[in-house]
Amino acid sequence: MFIALYEFKVKSGFEEQFETNWKIVTEAIYKNRGSLGSRLHKSVEGTYIAYAQWPSENQFNLDIPLPELAQTALALMKDACNEQKILKLMTVTSDLLKN
Repeated sequence: MFIALYEFKVKSGFEEQFETNWKIVTEAIYKNRGSLGSRLHKSVEGTYIAYAQWPSENQFNLDIPLPELAQTALALMKDACNEQKILKLMTVTSDLLKN
């Protein structure tokens, strides 16, 4: 399994816009690009951290276009941010996460 760890610094007052559009984009990536899903977290300092799971690094690197609704949501998500970046790209060595 392959993991991408993201950090988003969201503009004050744009949290709802970011979270709503993050969900749309994440669902589209799951349905259209084969991700295994993602989780979004908010730190006590207000920074958002997300990690997305993929079956493989190859699947992560596929460049499949997203539907128009998701492209619009991605633009709105980016507009809500002061900064966004990939913190780490990783492979899973042990998985003890329980549902």
